Amino acid sequence: MKRALTTSLFVAALGSAFAAPLTAGNVVVVRFGDGAAAPTTASSAVFLDEYTPLGLPVQSIALPASGANRHTNTGTSTSEGQLYMNENKFSLMGYDLDAGAASPGTTSNLTTDADPVERVVSIINLAGTVDSSTRLVNIFSGNAARAAIVSGTKVYVGGSGGSTANGALRGTILATIGSPTTTAADVINTEITNIRTLQIFNGQLYMSCGSGVPFHGVNSVGTGTPTAAATLTNLANTGSGGNPVNGSPYDFEIVGNTMFVADDRTSGGILKYTFSSGVWSFDSTLTVAAGVGARAIAKASSGYFVTGTDNQIYSFDGVSSFASIVAGAANTNLRGIGVVPGSVGGSISGTVNLGSYVGTASGSASVTLNYQITDLSDNVLSSGTVSVTPSGGVAPYSISAGSATGSVKVKLSGGTWLKRSATTTVGAVNANMTLPNGNVALDGSFELIDVADYSGLAAAFDGVEGDGTYAARADLNKDGIVDIADYTILAGSFDLTDE
Repeated sequence: MKRALTTSLFVAALGSAFAAPLTAGNVVVVRFGDGAAAPTTASSAVFLDEYTPLGLPVQSIALPASGANRHTNTGTSTSEGQLYMNENKFSLMGYDLDAGAASPGTTSNLTTDADPVERVVSIINLAGTVDSSTRLVNIFSGNAARAAIVSGTKVYVGGSGGSTANGALRGTILATIGSPTTTAADVINTEITNIRTLQIFNGQLYMSCGSGVPFHGVNSVGTGTPTAAATLTNLANTGSGGNPVNGSPYDFEIVGNTMFVADDRTSGGILKYTFSSGVWSFDSTLTVAAGVGARAIAKASSGYFVTGTDNQIYSFDGVSSFASIVAGAANTNLRGIGVVPGSVGGSISGTVNLGSYVGTASGSASVTLNYQITDLSDNVLSSGTVSVTPSGGVAPYSISAGSATGSVKVKLSGGTWLKRSATTTVGAVNANMTLPNGNVALDGSFELIDVADYSGLAAAFDGVEGDGTYAARADLNKDGIVDIADYTILAGSFDLTDE
């Protein structure tokens, strides 16, 4: 099994409300909690963490945990925090409460109350911009807000039920984005009011629930994306008379004649159904890992991604193989998962060895390297920068290959490291290289390590970070002091040049 990347450093370092555009093919997961303390039944801060398909961290988008646009969720809820993708927009549902508020799912949001707690829909576009303007009153009052998926200027929402007193609504509801109110005419279905997830595949609305015979499991809702009252049709029954019996269905994916349903029982995992002669039939239960259930699944360009009940993200080949790629940090809960849509080229991945790198000097925990992707004749196909975080001097990296296919070269350099290259195939994970360190004095477009670099290091020798004489470029191992260790690194690279 592939070794999972822990998110602890990611959680500590990232979490910005000022997001960069999301990258096609990357994985986005909902995280409850900032890692400072274990989430509880109180409202929790919510983050959307973006990773490469290999599990390398990209960015974290923080939903506001206080103020006018706040969006929080119940920190320990297993049914909240599902992430939905439709029409190039992610969406999820929560509460208009500051982080730390008690039992958000039991609060009332009726306009008749002195202090109604609105149910919030946050919509995130591919630019990473968060829109939390849809703040609904009079739905799911006293019960959990769970599901929200965009459909044009509307959004379908679902919850765990709710009081109907004073005109409160429940069931599957079609709300207007940006509007605070819904009416009885917006209610699409109440045959099941305890809804776990909503999805739209190929223009058809679906929902899942974990209760209510005969709709336990996955159901279609009317025909297409209904705008008026519609009925449910059960497709995959996981209830007392279903297969498997008494399952615990959450998120699901329908691709062609195959349906995968996340089941969070320890004996669950991913339930596979196949479609033939107009009927969905149970095929098999696929084990994520021993004793591990699943709560969310998302289709990728190749395979799927799954969040497990062990707080890990798994890649899934769509057949039977699961590999953990991310382990959730302590004091956080990973929930819904999605894949950024768009045209996806391949990627180039590997490890880069930066030698005796310590990285304890200020701002040196991560290293920014320049990259070029070329054909085998050294014609440049694309270029840019990649940030890596070394551990023991070695760091994994992954970069988009853009439109490149087949055999290519990838070249890395930057800082005080000379350029080196590796020949690989787009999509492979073997572009490993070691970069010589010691380029204290910049030479120009073609770098070499020579006496000028010795002179630069000698001039900075004994400088300590913060004392006014410290020269960061001469601190080759970035331990905050220019000393004999840096001379040793330079000596080992003397007379080497860029490739």
